[in-house]
Formats: sequence, C-alpha cells, structure tokens
Amino acid sequence: MVSSPTTANVFLKDHMDYLSKYYDIDLLANFDKDHKDHKDHKDHITRINIPIYRKINLISDFIALLSLIKLFKKNEYVSVHSITPKAGLLAMTASFVSRVPSRIHWYTGQVWVTKKGINKSLLKFADKLINFFSTSNLVDSESQFQFLIKHKIIGEKSRIIANGSICGVNIDQFYPNKKSRIKIRNELNINENEIVVLYLGRMVKDKGVLDLVESISNLRDENKICLLLVGEDEEGIIDKILRKKLKSNIRLLYKSFVNNPEDYLNASDIYCMPSYREGFGLSILEAAACSIPAVAYNIYGVRDAVISNETGILVRVGEVEALTDAIDFLIKKPEKRWEMGQKALNRVQKFFNKELVVNGLRDFYLQNVGFSSSKTGTKILHISASGLTIKSFVEPFEADFANRGFEVSYGVGEGEEYKYSNYISLPIKRGPYFPLAWLNSLKIKKILLKNNPSIIFFHTPLSVFACSPLLRLIKNKGIKLIYIARGSLDESQSRLARVLWFLFDPTTWGIWDGIGVTNYYLYDKCLQKNRPTILLSMGGAPLNLGKTSIKTATSYIPGETLKLGWVGRLDRDKRLSDFIELLRILSQDYSLSVQGKVIGASVSGDKPEQISTTASLDYYGWKEDPWEVLSDCDLLISTSIREGYGLVPAEAGFYGIPTIAYKNHGTVKSVTEIGGTLVEKFDLTSLAEQVLRWIALSTEEKIVLRESTSKRVNDLLKNSYQSRELIELIHLAGVK
Repeated sequence: MVSSPTTANVFLKDHMDYLSKYYDIDLLANFDKDHKDHKDHKDHITRINIPIYRKINLISDFIALLSLIKLFKKNEYVSVHSITPKAGLLAMTASFVSRVPSRIHWYTGQVWVTKKGINKSLLKFADKLINFFSTSNLVDSESQFQFLIKHKIIGEKSRIIANGSICGVNIDQFYPNKKSRIKIRNELNINENEIVVLYLGRMVKDKGVLDLVESISNLRDENKICLLLVGEDEEGIIDKILRKKLKSNIRLLYKSFVNNPEDYLNASDIYCMPSYREGFGLSILEAAACSIPAVAYNIYGVRDAVISNETGILVRVGEVEALTDAIDFLIKKPEKRWEMGQKALNRVQKFFNKELVVNGLRDFYLQNVGFSSSKTGTKILHISASGLTIKSFVEPFEADFANRGFEVSYGVGEGEEYKYSNYISLPIKRGPYFPLAWLNSLKIKKILLKNNPSIIFFHTPLSVFACSPLLRLIKNKGIKLIYIARGSLDESQSRLARVLWFLFDPTTWGIWDGIGVTNYYLYDKCLQKNRPTILLSMGGAPLNLGKTSIKTATSYIPGETLKLGWVGRLDRDKRLSDFIELLRILSQDYSLSVQGKVIGASVSGDKPEQISTTASLDYYGWKEDPWEVLSDCDLLISTSIREGYGLVPAEAGFYGIPTIAYKNHGTVKSVTEIGGTLVEKFDLTSLAEQVLRWIALSTEEKIVLRESTSKRVNDLLKNSYQSRELIELIHLAGVK
C-alpha cells in the first residue's frame, strides 16, 4: 500500500512482478477518480483505489482508515506491506485492528527530521505508532537504521534488505550511454564543452533545490555551466528559481517529470542532490550506474549511497559555500570526475544491483510470510533408495516446506521408511539390485500415481534407475521430475549406470549440490542433457549447527590422547576400513595414543565386525546430532571416495575442527573452502603424515587453525543453501 501510484511504479514494480509468482497481490493507492478496481492481466496485480492523501486531513484520513479496515477483513490478507509515512500509519493501524498476521512497513525517510515544535513531535509519534502496530519493519539504509534506533523509533523486529535501497538499480536501464548523452544535449541545445550539473527529483525545499541554485550562482569558474533541474514542481518554487539572476557563463534549464531519467543522467557531468532528509538516495545510485559522481549533503541515508572523496563528495548539511566548493572542484578536475564516476559505477554494480534487492525481499517474504494459499497445495514426493538420505538431507526441510503450503511425502526402499505416516514404502533397494525393481513396475506406478504428486525429487541415482521404466509415462501425466545429484556415480558400476541414464532419464531439471560433482556430470558426455540446472550454493542440506553447546576455538586444549572423528554411512564408498587402518598405523607404527569416534549406520543396521574388533575405536551408531559426541575431536577424517559437496567437513569446520580428507569431486570444493587438507584416495601413508604434521603444531598454532576454520565456515554460511532455492526451482519448473 502506498499513497501515490507513482511510488509503486518507481520503487515497487520489479518487486510486485517477481512476488506475483508466489502471491496474489493487490496494490492499494490513491488512483484517479475514474479508476475502477481491476486485475491487470499483464502483471497479475489487482489495483484498488483508496483515497489516501500525502497531507494530513483528519476527516479524509479517518474515512480512509475505515475503508481499509473493511477491505482487510473482507479480503483476509495474509500480509499488508506499506511504504511512505501516511500509507504506513493508515495501513499498519487498519491491519492491526483487522488482525492481519503479517504487517510490514518500509521506512524510507522521516518527514519530521526537518520539522520543529509540535509538528515534529506528532510526526515522530506517528512513526513510533507504525512500529508498534507492525510485525516487521524494513529500513532502506544502514545509517537510517541507526538513526531510527537512536531515536527509539524501531527495535529488534527491523532489518535492511540486501545492502540497502528500496529497489536497487536496474543496470540494464541505467548504464553509461554516449548515444543518450548526445541525444539529450542536442534536444536541449547543450554544447559538448558545457559542464552539466544535474538535479533529478521532486522540486521541494527539503530536497535542497534552493541551496543548489544558490551554490551554482556562487561558482567562480569561468567554464560554461548548465544547471539542469528535472522533476515535478510540488511546492511552486520553480518560478522563483527561474527568476534568479546567474552569471553570464551559467544558464538554468528546467524539465518537469520525464520517463527516461537515465538519458538525462548520461547527459550530465555532475549529479547534485543537497537533500535535507533522505531514506537512501536512489537517484544518486542511478547516477553512479551511469558513471556520474555525486555531490550531496552528508545526512543519514545519503552517506550510504556516496563514499565521500571516492564515489563523490559529501559536505556538511546546509553549508552552501561548501557545496559550491565541491561542485567547483569537480568542474576543474575532469580526471577526478572520471575516476570517481568509475568507482561509483563499480560499487553500484557490485552492491546495489536490482537483483540483490528483489531476491532479498523475496527471501524475506518466504521466511516471514510463507506462501499465498492460492499459489500452493502442491504435492511433493521425495524418492530415495535409502531412508537415511531422506532423514539426513531432506527431512530437515519438512517444516519449512509445510509452512509454505506444500504437502510433502517420501518414497523410500522397503524397510527404511522410519514408520512415519508420510513415508511410502517402495520395492527398491540399495546396491546393484535396481533391475529387480523393474519387475515391480506396475506396483511402483500404482503407488506413485495414488500419491498424485505435482513434482518428484529423485535424491540418488538408484532411485532414478529403479523407477526408470516408468518415468516417461509419469512425465506424460504432467508430473515434473527433478534429479538432485548428491555425488558422482560409483565408478565401478558407472558404465551400466550411464547407459541406463542415457536411455531412461527424462528428468526436466537437474540440481547439483557441489561444483565438483557438476563438473563431473558435464564432463561425462553420456550424462549431458539439454535441461536447465541449478547449482546449490552450499550443499544439498542444511548444516547441523544448532543442537550442541560447545567450547569456542580459543578455549581448545589438546589432550594426551589424539581424538579423531569419522561420520558417514557404513558402506564401501565411505571406506570406514581405511579409517580403522589409519588408527592402527598411528597407534602401532608411531606409538601414539589414539581414540577413534565413529558415527554411522549400515543399510542392514548391523554393526560391522571391524568395529567390534578395534580396541581404539568407539562406535556410537547413527545420531541426528553427531556433534554432541564429536565436538571434542582434534581432527575429522573423511575417507569417502565420492561426495557431492561434503557437508560433514563443513559442519566440523563450524565447530573449529579441521578436516583431512580423501580428494574427490565433492571434497575438492568443501574441504578446500574451509581450509582443510586433501590427500589422494587410498593413500594411507599421506593421510598419516598429515595427522603427524598437525600433531607437530604448537598449541597456539592449533588454536589459530581452529579459529580460522570456524571463521571460514561462518563466512560461507552467509550465502548458505536454503530451502528457498528448491522452492524457487519448483516455480521455475512451472509448478504452481
């Protein structure tokens, strides 16, 4: 909800277009008198007229409040999101009274900053009321955030999207363009040797337009200068400005509202916005995207958009003489203008790209609002031959999917269904037995179609192969099929597997949980498919971080006994036998006191004989939180010969535990990222040597290593894998 449709068109259009994939969106604003509420089929947004005016009018504001309460109760919105102060106060009050579950306001600048007396107090109180009635607040810059905290307007329920700004900069629209520069200068009869100082925005006193005109009139430079003012005259000040007497080498041009601001920015040399109050200063970023440096007052909001003396110049607010000096400096120093413009351009492209903000708001909605009920009801079936795969990598997301309206169930091999109501037993089995499942094809088909899923995720190659005779038939039923590659195919069986894959795999999308396994699949031409793919940002499951209370890396003290941890399935690919042999080498050949800790489970559930006969090894079976046992380990040893990403080393790194691992497609990425050590597969001598090197480190060096390992993982978690990526994939695949 906004006061003016212009606000929505300028700042919210991309957000609404993108969020309409997930939600039914109504736009509430003060549309024109002839407007009729309707849904635009081009952008799927329903526009509803609400008589909201920028200026305070108790009668009309009260009528608007009652209209909103009635509308909110009638439409039963799951969320109301407001922008601008007046819209915020009315929307948050009405949604609070109507008990709308999610009430969001976006603070974009404070009207009361430039006011005095009782007006300032009332407007400030209105901002506090907005915060009181809302469930979440967004703020469009870090400095504004700190300002609002300082004045006790907002609190803990507030945050900034991405790096700030409401909508970011559309770098496909705003970019350096010589053709636009020539075009506008020709239209306005501006010579190429004239220096154009541009202001683009509303013509109001709070924006410092009068200060800008005065500063230009005080310029001492003899160059030809053009002050170009672009924007609607909301306070009737432009006539006063045009009557201002300027020096003979300075001229002033005025254009009202324009639809192509990027062209005017490109036509300029210096962008100046001496605003007295600003939430962020988006126009400064748009100028930067066109490689134009800015001069502005150093106020909260603007100081997030300009790095002074690097991407522009900031001066003390209200000091017209300092503003004149800054403009004069850039006029006389063309090389400095170019340098600042280039730095401004690079900064915008890196930190304020529109995509960052649009994706950030989408993530905020998915986390805080959930899904619109009309966009959900999608049934998802996850299939794996191993119930342990589902338990470890998929089930942690069940609540997250359920909160977003998806119905989730799991199809697993017989005997591995964990006896939960949403587990479906399928006649498939791990190992080289998948052809046997083909004999049960009709049974599998009946089970799958009875569940009536909209989308099926396959989490292991065997789950695809076991169902392969049916997949094209299932696909013809309109069911989307998605394969998640969690590791490279077993090389000892890969030739047969590749042939089957090539013949039967009709999956429409592929997801890879590590760059190493991605490269492997793309390298093998037999596995290439002309399908869209997504590379998950950090493995195919969330890291297990929240259950165990542990000591920090700095409190680590090595014990007399070396403690080595090992986690994984007890199968031949994970090579527990190599870990056991390593324990023997260290204890017998090097006479070390060693204790091995193993967390794992076999397909059969039986305890392998090797474990029972190894005195220096403690076996704990499978644990949902292995780190309650392993958090005191000195090192994690990974002897797996194939991995997709290698989440266990990342989890160990979170606790400061370094990893020594066999080199494979997955560990090349994950272990390297966290600063671990890799050795060639089956090279137990090198594995032992790396352990000995670690033992030789001093206590201080070991603590530093643990601290750096933990920091690396924490840095990675800032961009870690979230279930939103799977949800995004569902929508990209066309499942609504």
